[in-house]
Amino acid sequence: MKTTALFILTISMAWATMVRASDAGDPVFPLDLGYQARAEVIYQYRDRELDRGRAFEADLYTLRLHSDVGEFATLDFDLGGIQADGGDLEFRGGLGLRHLAYDREQVRVAARAQIHYTPGLRLGTIDYDDLIEVEAGVNIAAKIRLDDQVTLMPYAGPAVSILRLSGDVDRDEDQMVGAVVGISFLLPGNNTFRFESQIFDAVGFAISAGIAF
Repeated sequence: MKTTALFILTISMAWATMVRASDAGDPVFPLDLGYQARAEVIYQYRDRELDRGRAFEADLYTLRLHSDVGEFATLDFDLGGIQADGGDLEFRGGLGLRHLAYDREQVRVAARAQIHYTPGLRLGTIDYDDLIEVEAGVNIAAKIRLDDQVTLMPYAGPAVSILRLSGDVDRDEDQMVGAVVGISFLLPGNNTFRFESQIFDAVGFAISAGIAF
């Protein structure tokens, strides 16, 4: 019980200092859902530093479809758009794989990897041919059953994130290694609601609502 309380306190302190980030994914897996399908609608505000002093701020809108790979893994399909520096909304798509590596009554550990692609993006006064984003990491989550219908899952862990903007002028991320912290709610009907933060050289936030069917 003391360990759980300490974990919640740590998550809360981290959340208070990181109120903006991009999205890594929640710690809910097929065994939590009774093998129902699930989809999420995600809004992200991304704030990253690029090399040579360039900033990258963007709004991302994503529909994420979860496909079960057995009890302990999901293959995720992302479709949506990205709007950088107040420019036009551009198409963005991607794939992600999440695997439940360790699971006990009060804690679980999950690994993830995902890749996203944008075929063209205007950043400030520069047009880029494409944007490739690659991310991987490990999350440790506590499972706190509030009652028969609601389970709270605060989670945190290290992350690696790579950004590659290609064009007449190429840009890369300024800092590759960071951290993720979030809180996921497993609600009645196996629906979900989630807040998440990441921190690298800058910070941002993600808000997600999921429905099981």
